[in-house]
Amino acid sequence: MTEETYSTDGAECPYCGHVDDADNSDGALYSDDMDEWTCGSCNKPFKVSLYIHYTWTATPYDDVAHPEDPEGEHNDA
Repeated sequence: MTEETYSTDGAECPYCGHVDDADNSDGALYSDDMDEWTCGSCNKPFKVSLYIHYTWTATPYDDVAHPEDPEGEHNDA
Protein backbone atom coordinates (compact mmCIF):
# COMPACT_ATOMS: atom_id res chain seq x y z
CA MET A 1 0.00 0.00 0.00
CA THR A 2 1.95 3.02 -1.19
CA GLU A 3 -0.73 5.29 -2.54
CA GLU A 4 -2.34 8.55 -1.51
CA THR A 5 -4.78 8.09 1.35
CA TYR A 6 -7.68 10.17 2.69
CA SER A 7 -9.12 10.17 6.19
CA THR A 8 -11.46 12.36 8.22
CA ASP A 9 -10.00 11.01 11.48
CA GLY A 10 -6.31 11.81 11.11
CA ALA A 11 -3.20 11.04 9.08
CA GLU A 12 -3.53 7.63 7.38
CA CYS A 13 -0.13 6.18 6.58
CA PRO A 14 0.24 5.51 2.83
CA TYR A 15 2.62 2.63 3.63
CA CYS A 16 0.83 0.53 6.26
CA GLY A 17 -2.67 2.07 6.53
CA HIS A 18 -2.39 2.98 10.22
CA VAL A 19 -4.39 6.10 11.16
CA ASP A 20 -2.85 8.48 13.69
CA ASP A 21 -5.96 10.06 15.21
CA ALA A 22 -5.82 13.86 14.93
CA ASP A 23 -7.53 14.24 18.32
CA ASN A 24 -4.59 12.41 19.95
CA SER A 25 -1.86 14.44 18.21
CA ASP A 26 -1.65 17.29 20.76
CA GLY A 27 -2.94 19.60 18.03
CA ALA A 28 -0.06 18.88 15.64
CA LEU A 29 -2.29 17.38 12.92
CA TYR A 30 -4.58 20.42 13.11
CA SER A 31 -1.74 22.84 12.31
CA ASP A 32 -2.01 24.40 8.85
CA ASP A 33 1.78 24.51 8.56
CA MET A 34 2.11 20.74 9.10
CA ASP A 35 3.52 19.12 5.95
CA GLU A 36 5.21 15.93 7.21
CA TRP A 37 4.18 13.23 9.67
CA THR A 38 5.80 10.04 10.91
CA CYS A 39 3.56 7.00 11.22
CA GLY A 40 2.94 5.88 14.79
CA SER A 41 2.96 2.25 13.69
CA CYS A 42 5.61 1.64 10.99
CA ASN A 43 7.66 4.76 11.82
CA LYS A 44 7.93 5.89 8.17
CA PRO A 45 7.69 9.62 7.36
CA PHE A 46 5.23 10.86 4.73
CA LYS A 47 3.83 14.11 3.37
CA VAL A 48 0.55 15.29 4.89
CA SER A 49 -1.91 18.01 3.89
CA LEU A 50 -4.73 19.47 5.96
CA TYR A 51 -8.01 20.46 4.32
CA ILE A 52 -10.49 22.49 6.33
CA HIS A 53 -14.21 22.35 5.65
CA TYR A 54 -16.57 24.88 7.22
CA THR A 55 -20.35 24.73 7.47
CA TRP A 56 -22.76 27.28 8.89
CA THR A 57 -26.29 27.12 10.23
CA ALA A 58 -28.46 30.24 10.21
CA THR A 59 -31.65 30.56 12.27
CA PRO A 60 -34.05 33.49 12.08
CA TYR A 61 -34.66 35.34 15.33
CA ASP A 62 -38.38 34.55 15.22
CA ASP A 63 -37.39 30.95 16.12
CA VAL A 64 -34.94 31.87 18.92
CA ALA A 65 -34.63 34.83 21.27
CA HIS A 66 -32.42 37.66 20.05
CA PRO A 67 -29.65 38.27 22.62
CA GLU A 68 -30.56 41.98 22.83
CA ASP A 69 -34.33 41.25 23.00
CA PRO A 70 -34.75 37.99 24.97
CA GLU A 71 -38.49 38.59 25.55
CA GLY A 72 -39.21 39.06 21.82
CA GLU A 73 -40.81 42.46 22.33
CA HIS A 74 -39.32 43.86 19.13
CA ASN A 75 -39.97 40.84 16.90
CA ASP A 76 -41.49 42.04 13.62
CA ALA A 77 -42.73 38.59 12.58
